[in-house]
Amino acid sequence: MPDRTPGGPDPRWRACHPTIRSVPLDDELAVFNPVSWETHLLNPGGAQVFEVLLERAASIRELRAELEALRADEGEPIRDEQIEALLAELEDLGLITRVSGDADR
Repeated sequence: MPDRTPGGPDPRWRACHPTIRSVPLDDELAVFNPVSWETHLLNPGGAQVFEVLLERAASIRELRAELEALRADEGEPIRDEQIEALLAELEDLGLITRVSGDADR
């Protein structure tokens, strides 16, 4: 779970390397990391989050808003814990990194 300082800026994440390549496969996303020379297949939720982080740095709150807008027809709320777990997994894979609260791409 991310460190949150009361009253401090929200933590933000972004894609680790500008040379990461991705290819959409229906709702999923194949992501090639040239640093580790590994390819990962992301499910639809992971694909949506990662595509946002390729474009810009984002906080959990911003990612939740993006996902809710994309999934408006599903009606199921997206919990911060789900996003936190996904961010931890993407970070473990070396695809994203945490940046300072006000950093952007």
